[in-house]
Amino acid sequence: MKKLLVVGMLSAAVLSLSFNAMANYNGNHQVNSGGFVSQSTSVTSVSNVDNLPNNSTIIIEGFIVRNITHNVYEFKDDSGSIRVKIDNDKWNGLNVSSDTKIRIEGRIDNHLVQDEINVGRISLVGQ
Repeated sequence: MKKLLVVGMLSAAVLSLSFNAMANYNGNHQVNSGGFVSQSTSVTSVSNVDNLPNNSTIIIEGFIVRNITHNVYEFKDDSGSIRVKIDNDKWNGLNVSSDTKIRIEGRIDNHLVQDEINVGRISLVGQ
């Protein structure tokens, strides 16, 4: 009888865990629940990037003027230009030209020769 009680309790525990896992599963993706969004990060200029430490969060506004390699572009604002790395999944269907003003949110990657921004998010200015 004790064995039957133990087996029943273990079965209930396993079923409870599997139902909990299924409740958090949404199709092919886990449900994202958001997080902290800092309001202290403001738009800065490209010329200011040299003064910021590696891995700093940055927001810049300007234009992509040319494609350098597969996912590396030259970004330009009124103060200068910098390389930005934009992975395909960051575009989110957005199409831009050299006349489209965009906002880039990312992190500074200080290279020995030239700084680069690893883009986390790209959007149109004013949207």
